[in-house]
Amino acid sequence: MACILLVEDDDDVAMLLVEVLQGLGHEVHHEGTGTAALAAIEAGHRPGLVITDMVLPGGLGGLELAGELRARWPEVPVVVATGHSEWAAELRASGLRVLCKPFRAADLEAIVRDAVVA
Repeated sequence: MACILLVEDDDDVAMLLVEVLQGLGHEVHHEGTGTAALAAIEAGHRPGLVITDMVLPGGLGGLELAGELRARWPEVPVVVATGHSEWAAELRASGLRVLCKPFRAADLEAIVRDAVVA
């Protein structure tokens, strides 16, 4: 079981992902923006995994959030979810785990398992 910080601005998508992740036995904390996610971590919430959407409102997108996390808390694995499959290879080349939308629950489970075990 992992403590997962989910960063997703679409509430319907977030509710579904929280339900799936909790069904897999994980504890999930949800934030709607990269700025809020960063603030939560700075306030002491230390997730075992961050799953972030690529495109987020508020000026701090998923890629920028991933960069901040990797610089400040390199031990925290990050998964970036994107509907732009053309970005996937570049993101993976930079060392990020990528979850391409649309994805199945089994895809989510596999990438979470891989990120938490690694």
